[in-house]
Amino acid sequence: MRWVGQKRVAFVPVTRGLYDEYPRPPDWRGDIERRVSLDIDPVKGVDVSLRNYIQTTSNGRADLVGEVLDVVEVDRKDVEPGDLEPQLGPTLRAQGFDAGALVMLGGPGAGRSSGFWARFVMAEGVGVWAMELTHSIAGFADLYTYLVPHDLGRFDNMACACGTHPTAYTKNLLGWLDPSRSRLTPGPTPSSRYTRWDSCSRHRPAERSPCRPRAAVFPSWSRRGSGEISTTAATDTTRRASRAKA
Repeated sequence: MRWVGQKRVAFVPVTRGLYDEYPRPPDWRGDIERRVSLDIDPVKGVDVSLRNYIQTTSNGRADLVGEVLDVVEVDRKDVEPGDLEPQLGPTLRAQGFDAGALVMLGGPGAGRSSGFWARFVMAEGVGVWAMELTHSIAGFADLYTYLVPHDLGRFDNMACACGTHPTAYTKNLLGWLDPSRSRLTPGPTPSSRYTRWDSCSRHRPAERSPCRPRAAVFPSWSRRGSGEISTTAATDTTRRASRAKA
C-alpha cells in the first residue's frame, strides 16, 4: 500500500500496426523518456513529467526512474496490461524493476493495471500514467464511484486521473505525509477514525495558544510541507454537502 523511495519502471512501447489509432512518432522512445523524466510545458514553462508529479505530490518521499525498452509489435487489436508477462515479466523482475508499463497509440480511456503491469496511451495525461502505476507499485485501489454525491472527483488523482494532488487520506496510506505531524482523532461515530494534520502546533504550542486548524475540503492545493490539512473537517464538509444534494 505504500510507495516510499525510488521505484524502477520499465516502459514498453507497443504498436498494433494497422490497429493503432495514432501514427507512430518518429522518435517514440525519446517522447516517452521526455514524458517520464523531463517534460517542460511550452506555455507554462514548468515540468509536467511523470517523475516530477510523483516527487511533488509525495513531498519528495517517492520517486520514479524509468527505462524505455525497444518497441514491441503485436498484430491484434486488444492488448491487455499483462499480455507481455510471459515474454518480459521474469526478466524485468530479475533486473530489479518494480513495475512495467505498456505505452500504446490508442485513444484516451485505455488506462488499466494488472499486478506488475500497467497500460496507458500517449494521448493520456500524466494523471492517468500516475494513477495506473500507483495501482501497480503500491496496490492502491481506485477511489472513484458512480454514486455522484460521494465521488471525490477532481479532489484526488486516484478518483479523477486528472493530475491533481491526492487527498490527505491517500497520501497518508502511501506514506507521503510526515507521521510526526499527524494524529488520529475520533470521527463522528465510534467506528470511524480520521487523521488530522494540525497546523497550529507547528507555530505555537496548542495547549498554550489554542487555535483551529484551517480546514480544506480536500488538500489538493495545500502548500508543500505546510501541514494545513484537516481530513476530519474535510469529511464532515463532504457529508453535509451530500445530504444537501439528496
